[in-house]
Amino acid sequence: MQIATSTVSQAGLLIVVYLGKIKMSLGDFMSLEEGDVIRTDQNIQKPFLAIVQNKPKFWVTPGLANNRRAIRIVQACQDEEF
Repeated sequence: MQIATSTVSQAGLLIVVYLGKIKMSLGDFMSLEEGDVIRTDQNIQKPFLAIVQNKPKFWVTPGLANNRRAIRIVQACQDEEF
């Protein structure tokens, strides 16, 4: 049983943090360049949604850890939120 637990605990998961949404014309999209800033509908003062394996799981806030971008889990999502 220890071997199975070890293998499962080292399996990779896809975690995506939802930064917000925007509406943009195809022309504006095609003209994007490095350094452009895209404003979203997300309020920076509120937590962002973290999606694990295509399912909403956590509310998180952005930050830094050891000079790297990171997220801090604020709370778990409730099933009824979605």
